[in-house]
Amino acid sequence: MINTFAALILALGIVSAPTLARGQPAGASAEAVKCGASLGPGGAFVLDRDLTCPGNPDDGDQPALRVIEATLDLSGHTVTCGAGRSDGIHVQQATLVNGTVAGCWVGLRPDGSVVRNVTLSDNRYGMFIQGGRDSLIIGSTAIRHYQAFTLDDQADRNTLIGNTASESVIGFDVFSGLNNVLIANVATNNVDGFRVAATGARLQGNQARRNSYGFVISSTSGAELTGNIAKHNKAQGFLLQDEAQNILLRDNVAQGNGDDGFSIHPSVPNGGSASETLLKNNYAINNKGHGIHVLTGPGYLPDGLLPSRTTIMANTAIGHVAPHFDLAEDNAGCGEGAVWQDNVFATASQPCVH
Repeated sequence: MINTFAALILALGIVSAPTLARGQPAGASAEAVKCGASLGPGGAFVLDRDLTCPGNPDDGDQPALRVIEATLDLSGHTVTCGAGRSDGIHVQQATLVNGTVAGCWVGLRPDGSVVRNVTLSDNRYGMFIQGGRDSLIIGSTAIRHYQAFTLDDQADRNTLIGNTASESVIGFDVFSGLNNVLIANVATNNVDGFRVAATGARLQGNQARRNSYGFVISSTSGAELTGNIAKHNKAQGFLLQDEAQNILLRDNVAQGNGDDGFSIHPSVPNGGSASETLLKNNYAINNKGHGIHVLTGPGYLPDGLLPSRTTIMANTAIGHVAPHFDLAEDNAGCGEGAVWQDNVFATASQPCVH
């Protein structure tokens, strides 16, 4: 399935495969793969042993390895950052496969590259894309980080497919950048499974299980979440925080979470233009808080924020036990921007919720 997704992404031109120089003998450059090496442009390299790369006062803040318009097969080996070394591997318009990067400040920095089947372990940041575009990260694993997979400033049009993040503070952090895509990734046993604050992010078919929070959407515009699952998280399955504007949530499932299935704080900055958030065809099942919960009205909006329009349509919410409701709005009379239409439920907090 992951290979099918990757082929589809490349065929659609969402991300470009790196351009590799031709004429370099594959497998002939193992000796060149040593700490501090810059591999490429061009060529196919194979790591033939584990590497531990301590810092060197003469090389400043250079990574343990740099791959430039080339391919590096880690061949099951581990690159470890020793004392004084901050970054593991920089991958620039290149391909990196089949190994582990451990013990670094940043394990991996891709830009315009393909990363496949790489394990990131016990770094501060596992994969960190900052100012990098059009990378494809497939089938990789990150465990025990502050942030496992991070998309930061000007991280545009990157695609993450079939990756796993666990035992970290944030599993997948789409903090900044434009039009990043996350498909079929899994976050387990993190504080936040997925955190989205970037414009135009698209999350499809991802799973957040056994985190503190499943999906947290904040300070973003135009994000789309379709077909994702939040299950058995300790708090909310899907949490839309203040200033999450123009959001689409469709065909998602929140099941068995420790608080609300979907918790919505619809708001725009004072003086800002009205925005529309739409929840449609989602399922909230047997959560320990409310199924779908809209928090508006006095006391819920910080200074400088006004309620925005939220339409909650054709969702199904069942199995929520008193004092919680399948559908709930905290503002009496639903007068602060929420519109409820054609939902399927057993209990609701107010007559205007339907």
